[in-house]
Amino acid sequence: MGLEFLRTKQAGIYSLGNWQPHSVTERAALALAKEMNQYAWDKGWVKANCTAVYFVGGYPRDLMYRQLKGRDFAAKDIDLTTPLRWEQAAEFLESQKITDLTVIEGIESEKKNLVHRVLYPFGPDGKRLEFEITSFRGEKNYRGHHPQEVWPTLDMREDASRRDFTVNALYFDPVRKKIIDFFNGIEAIKENLLDTVGNPRHRFGEDPVRMLRLVRFRARYQMKVAWRAEGEVKNCLSGLEAVSVERIRDEMEKIFLEPRLADSIDYLVKLGLMDWVIRPSILDGMSFGDLDKVQHPPGAPYHKEGSVYRHTLEVLKVLESERLLGYFKRLFSILNRASGGQSSARGSSQTNIAQSMYPELVWAAIMHDTGKAKTQRVEADGRVTFKKHEYVSARQAASLAKYLKMSRREAQGISWMVENHLRIRLFPQMKLSKKTALFDNEYFPHLVMLLFADRLGTLPAEGGYEMIDDFLDSLEGYTEFRQRLERESRYRLPIDGHDVIAAGVPQGPRVGQVLKVLKEKFDDYLDERGRPPEQSTVQKWLEEETAP
Repeated sequence: MGLEFLRTKQAGIYSLGNWQPHSVTERAALALAKEMNQYAWDKGWVKANCTAVYFVGGYPRDLMYRQLKGRDFAAKDIDLTTPLRWEQAAEFLESQKITDLTVIEGIESEKKNLVHRVLYPFGPDGKRLEFEITSFRGEKNYRGHHPQEVWPTLDMREDASRRDFTVNALYFDPVRKKIIDFFNGIEAIKENLLDTVGNPRHRFGEDPVRMLRLVRFRARYQMKVAWRAEGEVKNCLSGLEAVSVERIRDEMEKIFLEPRLADSIDYLVKLGLMDWVIRPSILDGMSFGDLDKVQHPPGAPYHKEGSVYRHTLEVLKVLESERLLGYFKRLFSILNRASGGQSSARGSSQTNIAQSMYPELVWAAIMHDTGKAKTQRVEADGRVTFKKHEYVSARQAASLAKYLKMSRREAQGISWMVENHLRIRLFPQMKLSKKTALFDNEYFPHLVMLLFADRLGTLPAEGGYEMIDDFLDSLEGYTEFRQRLERESRYRLPIDGHDVIAAGVPQGPRVGQVLKVLKEKFDDYLDERGRPPEQSTVQKWLEEETAP
């Protein structure tokens, strides 16, 4: 029997008669939908006047934002949903010889949740695009964020009722070019209002990470949050105890990529969510929001922003600023020339910072001054100091990275940036070996960006512009000098590991340690005298380092 699951009394219908697929993803999704529709009609699974495949999730939401708000978007991925049963969808995929990763990889959890992940060949080159096809379903009895009971349904409204926010519960019929809306998502877009589907306590209880998603969508679309959803967050915070820290970390790093980051961090603090990201135990018993109580000296000519917390927000604002983007471009222009125009492992292309290590930079910016709470002292002369706060902050940053189960590389990068965020200011005056030790770290460009943001986030910022220009001039001079050293063999250390071993050092880590010390002495000699040391001088250094 065919289906008639569109009940217009329950749903709003919005016509998009002018819709045309533009991207390859849109064209491929439409082609797949048409094939699946035709197959379902031929089989009699749905009536000829019904649609068997819909675009759901982010695509119809962003499509309506473009239609109603003029906001452009690129369709990176499109999720499909269907009233067909999982077995019917599987039969269609097999008949069309469309690769079904769910079957190939034996993903029982996806089968249980009525999901197919497919590779759909499209275009003259047969490029295979990945899509997710989900059968309409109902869910209940969540454990963590996984429903323990899942069942197929023919009711689109029941399927829509399990989604998080009203703007995400829209369905797009690509054949008839219509948006189907059961929960006033279109009206929410018009009013720029972010609200949950149904009772917010239920939605957040099903998956507490939705509270972080609320912050992310608020930032992306500059939406107001419905008072009932905002008010329910504090009642649901304890649910985050059962959420994996990896999911919390991943959602935070998605927030980092949205606009108005400082406002989002402030909002996370207001809602009480930040304490579930940076646990008070990480900050030696202090809540992140309590950094607002740690005041910089009121009479000092700097840090007019007031508290450590307000300074941190200013730093995050600078990270997004056009002014910093200009310095960013010059920095990477210098680094590109230093590497001969080749992108290095550090990420010397201007886009890599946002795509690879940008989250680490934001984490470092958030944590760079947290140690001031523990190191704040009032000296005998009345001055307020925060001596060696960078080391305490680095320790706390390392604890945060461990708690959030970051990789060892990420953890070391974040704590290294935090520990060196004051030291890097002295780069222009450093000896050559000290400059090289900093420069050779893959996070050096991000440390420099942290320095710039920290300085411009210290109000008033005007004096910081001259400092940044001087720093970049010095860095440019260093990289040009370094290139000269690398071109001419006489500027290279005339001793290698074989010489160290011949001097009596057994093979192992000690060989590298000796070479590092010799290289630092060599570079500092060159830096001070403008010429390399004699071979006999280097040999004497080797004997001193390897003496019993």
